[in-house]
Amino acid sequence: MDTLTCFQSSQISGIVHKDIDEHIAYRLGVAVATYLDAKCLVVGGDNRLSTPSLKLALVKGIKNCGCNVIDIGVCGTEELTFANTVSQADGGIMITGGSQPKVFNGFKIVDQKNQFICQKKHFDILQQSILHHEPPIPKKAGKLVYQNYIKSYVQQILSFIQTDTIKPLRIVVNAGNGMAGNVINALESAFLAQQIPIQLIKLNNQPDGEFPHGAPNPELAHHQHKTSDAVKRHHADLGLAWDGDFSRCFFFDAQGNLVEHYYIVALLAQQFATKQLAPKIVHDSRLMWNTVDTVSKLGGETIECHTGQMPMTRVMRQEHAVYAGATDAHHYFKDFFYCESSMIPWLMVCELISTTNSSLSDLINQQMLAYPTSGEIDSKITQPKTLLSDIEQQLAAQALEIKHTDGLMMSFRNWRFSLCQSSPHSSLKLNVESRGDVALVQQQTNYLMQIIQAY
Repeated sequence: MDTLTCFQSSQISGIVHKDIDEHIAYRLGVAVATYLDAKCLVVGGDNRLSTPSLKLALVKGIKNCGCNVIDIGVCGTEELTFANTVSQADGGIMITGGSQPKVFNGFKIVDQKNQFICQKKHFDILQQSILHHEPPIPKKAGKLVYQNYIKSYVQQILSFIQTDTIKPLRIVVNAGNGMAGNVINALESAFLAQQIPIQLIKLNNQPDGEFPHGAPNPELAHHQHKTSDAVKRHHADLGLAWDGDFSRCFFFDAQGNLVEHYYIVALLAQQFATKQLAPKIVHDSRLMWNTVDTVSKLGGETIECHTGQMPMTRVMRQEHAVYAGATDAHHYFKDFFYCESSMIPWLMVCELISTTNSSLSDLINQQMLAYPTSGEIDSKITQPKTLLSDIEQQLAAQALEIKHTDGLMMSFRNWRFSLCQSSPHSSLKLNVESRGDVALVQQQTNYLMQIIQAY
């Protein structure tokens, strides 16, 4: 066997005791410590029932390479990247199944700079090490220490807002029985200590590896209904829902409507452009006119980039950008060590609501009228390259700009669209947008969908 089923295109993930087990975890610990030439690695894990045994094996493998381990306990991925930086470790490994059902688990690996090791060239080396290299028996095993960073982590994410500007807000928070619950409790304590007038109404806040309410995935309709209904029932100002390791946060307005991530990106960009002189903002190309125009009006600069953690954070570092936002609900911050956070965005939105005396509904509705979109439409396509080529040929004569970033992007006088390939590549995601013309968005969406459905 030359491959492991848990090594997928951009992640290490699979069903426990089928694709992933303690033997693989042990050898992965050896492989990562060796590959990074690490003297110390940070290890954390989510609350899945399989995580403790996988972590025990992983830590043993790391230690048997003579590498020290800082175990930060049960946590979310952004807590691991925070700990990796402040501890000055050589990298970290997070054990998590993310938003997948409870039978799944996986590993996220970061290097010293918190850059995720998720490219094929990295995975090939790690796989070969796991499959063919015998783990070393060191003369002296590494040491294991336990460390809790949650207090300093909470201070760091609160530093992104002026807490004295926050006005009374009632917020429904749905942790999905995943790892967001622990941070929500820590933030609630900080709100009380600092007299920040935010009231949190908690749903599924207790971490529970059985996930009694289903997979911790806010994209699932029944999870969205629970959050939406609670917002309306409690007359909340907004609602929030996270996936298992809280790498993504979903927003709901006071009417219980799910907010498109695209509009959240523009709100955060607006915050940075208001606070800082001529900031640089990185955005993906799926939907962009709202973000570009918002930042431009405030004197900032926008930089278009491929979607994904590695390209977005790389461009951020190169350009010294303060923020990068993607329409798939991933947000990255320079002052959070160029790492991703799902907690900083909602705190910044609370600050924006407070300082503008506007509701989230008002802020979003203004954007939706000015920059209407189709919403992302996912289609399974057997011949995506042929489809993209056909669409480009049909519309090329009218297009003002054609790009092939993540797929196909075409811009016209008053509308544009993106058709992005996702993994697996048989899936295409369509987004259509315009400046202020809802009817045009619907017309062009229908036109493109007719072509797509023919495939």
